[in-house]
Amino acid sequence: PQGSYAKKGSEWQKISNSANASRGYSRLPPILSIITPEQFKLITEDAAAPVFIQGIAGSGKTVVALHRLAWLLLERELQANRALMLVKSSLLKGYLENSVGVID
Repeated sequence: PQGSYAKKGSEWQKISNSANASRGYSRLPPILSIITPEQFKLITEDAAAPVFIQGIAGSGKTVVALHRLAWLLLERELQANRALMLVKSSLLKGYLENSVGVID
């Protein structure tokens, strides 16, 4: 809801006043106030590089993975139908469909 930002070098610059709702990212809840710098780095790590997310139960792995996917959909202009995210829970599958726009 605060707008769209792009990283230019080591700084973030605002590029629009409204989030990119057409790509689904704005439907995820804002998390900047609750994630660690390390989690933020995992989400925004080089879009061309794979990221390995690990941690104990409740450490935010799923939140980081969902936001990483949403970030990739924006940053790389990756099409949701060309992304694969395997989940065991139908509840999480429903959340993905409604928040990131990923559909079976």
